[in-house]
Amino acid sequence: MEKFFRLDTRALELARAMRRSATRLGWAVQWGTVRMLGTFLTEDPTAVPASVVRFVAEQLGLDDEHFAEYGTRAQTVYEHAWEIRDTYGYRDFAARACVGGVLGWLA
Repeated sequence: MEKFFRLDTRALELARAMRRSATRLGWAVQWGTVRMLGTFLTEDPTAVPASVVRFVAEQLGLDDEHFAEYGTRAQTVYEHAWEIRDTYGYRDFAARACVGGVLGWLA
C-alpha cells in the first residue's frame, strides 16, 4: 500500500486543490489506484478496500467517511482520471498509437 498510495508532494498539492473533501479524497485514491492497477476505476471508483481509503484520508487530514460521496457526479470521476493521466503522462493502452508501440517493442 505504501508504494502505490503514499502521496508524493505533487499529488498532495493537486489533491488539496480540490474544493470538497470527497473530491480531494477521491482524486487521491484514483491516483493510487492507477499506479497500482494500471487502470482507473471509473465505473465504480469506490471499489477499493477501506484500509486504502483510511490510509489516503490520513495523509490528507480527512475523515474517510467522505469517500462515500465520491462519484455522485459521474463526470467528476472521469475528469479526475483525465487530469491524472495528463499530469503524469499516462497513456491509454487501448489507443492505437500505444498498441502499435508496444507491439513493435515486443517484436
